[in-house]
Amino acid sequence: MNRKQVNKQFLKDVKNHKLEIKIDDGVYRHLTFKRPDTSCYRFDIVTFPEHLVITGDMGDNVFSRIPDMFDFFRGEINPLYWSEKIVAEEPNFNEYRGQKFDIKTLYNNVKEDIKNQLSGRSNTYINRAYKEVIQELELHEVNSRNWHDILSNIEIKGLDFDYCEYDNTIFSYHYLWRCFAITWGIKKYEEMKNNSLQM
Repeated sequence: MNRKQVNKQFLKDVKNHKLEIKIDDGVYRHLTFKRPDTSCYRFDIVTFPEHLVITGDMGDNVFSRIPDMFDFFRGEINPLYWSEKIVAEEPNFNEYRGQKFDIKTLYNNVKEDIKNQLSGRSNTYINRAYKEVIQELELHEVNSRNWHDILSNIEIKGLDFDYCEYDNTIFSYHYLWRCFAITWGIKKYEEMKNNSLQM
């Protein structure tokens, strides 16, 4: 899913969520977002000096950057920059700083590498070489831990893969969902605060 699709799904998931402010003391906050009748897609945002924690059904992250992390997260989401501020994360979603191994990205990297190595050859020759390499990867059930070993041992048409340049990761669905949850949650919190001041 691309970022736009994740945002669309996120808004659907939280359509009936209500905000409960459990703690609101300067940069010390505890906000809970959930539907009244279920805890499905529930999430909590907790802040304390230089930290923001998001936890819930879609995983957990702890970010650290500036004294009031709400200031850091206001505005448009910036998954790459935000991921650099992660100091702890959910171990069960197979992520590292919000990113995970993606087989399609690996295959695209392999294809680009083959094109570069065989740049003087015909498209038919390049496509045949690519198909052979992909078959070899599939034969060995490639995954995030073994893909470089498999590529190192492939001997097809004199190819030598420079896989150190490969970045086979994408931002995970769950991480992007949490990013949208943070910005949406901050907006809902500020709307509630503003409404209470106007009463």
